[in-house]
Parts: sequence; structure tokens; C-alpha cells
Amino acid sequence: MKRKVIATFSDRNFYFTLQIVSILSNKIKKYFLLLNDLTLSLSFSIILLAVKNIYFTLKGEIAVAKNLDIPFLIDFYGEMLTQKQHDFLIYYYEEDLSLSEIAENEGITRQGVRDSIKRAEAQLFDMEERLGFAKRFTEMNKSIDEIINCAEIINEYNLNHSLSMEINDSVARIKTLASFLKEG
Repeated sequence: MKRKVIATFSDRNFYFTLQIVSILSNKIKKYFLLLNDLTLSLSFSIILLAVKNIYFTLKGEIAVAKNLDIPFLIDFYGEMLTQKQHDFLIYYYEEDLSLSEIAENEGITRQGVRDSIKRAEAQLFDMEERLGFAKRFTEMNKSIDEIINCAEIINEYNLNHSLSMEINDSVARIKTLASFLKEG
């Protein structure tokens, strides 16, 4: 009998880190209780609660974020899926149809739709892990934004100090090229 893996690797690492922080916080709290320092003991209790709250908040955001990543990954790798898988993902994520609605429209079971979507999601994540196009695209966009921000800083400095026409023209050219790269 196969065991079902509930958490991804990163979720497990985060969970174990939370457990370690929890254990250490409890030990430190007990140590300060032995020293009769109630203030520090309460501080560590509050820290522990905050860490747990952050974990469960992030865990929910991670689950939602994975779902929100799918349409982005479809843009990069959608053509590599079967037509059915591609269509099911579009129906589910972009047209916001339920599994039951897709199943009814396609004439298959709800479970069949779910299985196809899960396989397609796994393939998208696998392709991204292997190829990294979406991550590279995101990093390039962040870098372009940083280039534009640096150009703004140079332009601001130029306006406040030297008023060089060459610097002003170069900044305008940098911003134009960066905008062109971001669009293309």
C-alpha cells in the first residue's frame, strides 16, 4: 500500500524548522521560569505564538500561491501539455469552472478531471523545476525594474548637482531600453 505524501519538500523543511524553534523556545522559556524571570518567559511565549501564527499564515499563502502560479506556468509551458490537459487547466484556472462543470461539459467523471488537472499541474511544476523559464523571466523583470530605479536615482542626483545633458540623455536612453526589454 502506497503512502500519500501530504506536504512538499519545502513545506516539510519549514514545518521541521517550526518544530525546532518551538522546542528551543519552550526550553528557553522553562530556563527563564527557573530563574524567576517571568517577563522573559512571557516574551518567549509570545514569540512562539507569533512563529506558529506566521507558519500557518504562510502555509495557507503557499497553497494559494501554488494555485496562482499555474496560469503563469501555462503561459510558459502550456503548449507542452496534451490538448485535454491544457483545456482543463484553462477551464479550471482562467475560466473558473468547477471540476463538476468541466466534467459535465467534457462528458467524463469529476475524478477524471481532477486527476488530469493534478497530472498537468505536476508536469508544469516539473518543467519549471527543470527549465526554470518562469523563474528566469521573473528575475529578469525584477532586474529591469532595478535598472529603471537606478536610472531614476542617477537622474535625481544629476538634477540636484551637476545638470549634465549627457547624463540626462543617457538616463533617458537606459529607461527607454529597459522599458522595451520589459515589454518584449
